Amino acid sequence: MSGPTKLRAWRVTQPSRLSMVDAAKAVRVTHASWHDWEKGKKKPDLSNALAIENLTDGAVRIEDWGYQAAAEAAGLVWARRHRNEAA
Repeated sequence: MSGPTKLRAWRVTQPSRLSMVDAAKAVRVTHASWHDWEKGKKKPDLSNALAIENLTDGAVRIEDWGYQAAAEAAGLVWARRHRNEAA
């Protein structure tokens, strides 16, 4: 399933049936940006993709928007930090 499809599915299945306006406010973007993401007209930048992953508690991951390399790099950074802090 693609980012836009997952994003809309997540939003409409929230207990409060979250509106696009409220979802957009939660990640500090305009309603128009959120609409374009759900419709697949645009994809969020990496920062917004991370905000979406946090908002959705991982239901819509940054990889769903094509940021596989960024996810892999972030994983390596976190692993290194964890090793250094444990030492």
